[in-house]
Amino acid sequence: MEPRTCSGSSQVERDGTAVGIQAKAAEETVNKNNEDRMEAGEKTPGPPTKPTRRQQIALLLCGFLACIQTLGLGQAYGMFQLFHKENVGKPTALLSPSEGKNRAAIASVGSIGGSGICLILGLCLVPFLCRSSVLASTGRRSRSRAWPHTVSWISAAGALISFLGYFCASYSTKLWHLALTQGVLVGVGGALLYNPVIMIAPEYFGDKVRGKATGFISAGAGVGGLVYSPLLRFMNEKFGIRVTLWFLGVFVGITGLLIVAFTPPPRPSTRRTFLPKAVRRDPVLYLTLVSGFASSLAALIPYGFGPEFSTLLGSSTKAASIHLIVLNVVGTPARIGWGHVRDKVGSQNAMILASLFLAISNFMWVGAALTNGIAIWVVFLVSWGIGTSGYGTIIAPYVLDVFDSEVYFGILASVNVFRGVGSIIGNPLAGAILGKEISHHEGGSYFKWLITFNGVMLFIAVAALVMARVLIARRTGWKLLA
Repeated sequence: MEPRTCSGSSQVERDGTAVGIQAKAAEETVNKNNEDRMEAGEKTPGPPTKPTRRQQIALLLCGFLACIQTLGLGQAYGMFQLFHKENVGKPTALLSPSEGKNRAAIASVGSIGGSGICLILGLCLVPFLCRSSVLASTGRRSRSRAWPHTVSWISAAGALISFLGYFCASYSTKLWHLALTQGVLVGVGGALLYNPVIMIAPEYFGDKVRGKATGFISAGAGVGGLVYSPLLRFMNEKFGIRVTLWFLGVFVGITGLLIVAFTPPPRPSTRRTFLPKAVRRDPVLYLTLVSGFASSLAALIPYGFGPEFSTLLGSSTKAASIHLIVLNVVGTPARIGWGHVRDKVGSQNAMILASLFLAISNFMWVGAALTNGIAIWVVFLVSWGIGTSGYGTIIAPYVLDVFDSEVYFGILASVNVFRGVGSIIGNPLAGAILGKEISHHEGGSYFKWLITFNGVMLFIAVAALVMARVLIARRTGWKLLA
């Protein structure tokens, strides 16, 4: 950003006396402010210290754990959908037969609790994180950098609300009960656990390793899906869905307390702004929002409806859960891999590559649907797991690289809002496209319109990112690695 100049600056430069008076007045003001701080027991602000290795390790582990318990659980929600579908009218069912067949509504519970509200509510946390960061830089409050700090309090609230959400869901008897508990409460709790850690993480690492660091943190989502998919299937069949929900409440609450205890505070910053006028007029911002919405709307559909598609191809419930495990297991190392790609080719290039890879992978789903082939379906799941891990891994470094650090919190939160809306809409819309009744005689081709819709959304995301790349190149000059 160019420094501002006033109309009378040339006259002041010619007047040496005026310059001397201004410099002396400025020096006296600084000295007076420092004296006031010393009298108040405050330290004069200096340059922010570099993050310690201990802080970086703690942040990596806490972020990894937060992703397991929020996004990872959301990616395993397909096991709950499968349970509701297969237990319609049975004594083990949680819902009435009419509600158990409402696939769009059941899918919306997972969309809201899994990542929808989790991403959307990040916007509400921006003022608190900005204030904590600025106070830490000015030295006005030592407690803003010592435990318990802002992130600690937010995460503690998240752990408590997540526990209440799952615990109350275990006593649900109606679909709207699940929507309020496993949907809204779990979503709010997940937002308070996930967002603070993810938003402060990139600023704790240098540019050369920032991608790999966020990749490691994001890998928690894949690990969570990998662990929870078979665990939820086993517990639902062995103990019932109510015990499973009660267990999740206790476990997520306890691990949330670990995040509270060890997450470091936001990095100091002299100034944080939300979305200034210049940013609001920037088309790159809106192209980024479009890409986030479109990719998130499509990306989670195979996680929610993949197990059901597997059964249409002739797979058993156990095999369907294994297919979901495959989808998650490849995403774990892929997130670290995408982080490495970002460090090598730049955030903009990595985002385009990840989105394009995902869009091309959708054609494999077309092949599986038309041929009812299990083999090509598994290949699709592997490629999809690799592709979906890219956007969430790279988006935070992308925002920090493309936009100024002063507006980083606000822009990342805004992008996550659109990603959250896409996540909420995606699976319910997919359920509406499929309809309530399953046509088993059609096999995989029953999904053809949903797969087409998915592909259109993904190529819209690619187009938006390419347009943003072109606009940025026009402003700053073309760079191969950007």
